[in-house]
Amino acid sequence: MYRQLDRMRAEVKARTAWMDELTEEEIEAMLRGLAECVEAMESTGGDAPERPEGPA
Repeated sequence: MYRQLDRMRAEVKARTAWMDELTEEEIEAMLRGLAECVEAMESTGGDAPERPEGPA
């Protein structure tokens, strides 16, 4: 189990390493873009068809 956890940690670290290279300005721009996407989704959320709950 510990080996699997270590492997998963290494995979997450490898996938997110690019974030360490971002400047503050790039991070701020990403967060603004994310906020705009969330707002757009929330504003149109009432128009989306209902999805059945449970596994697909």
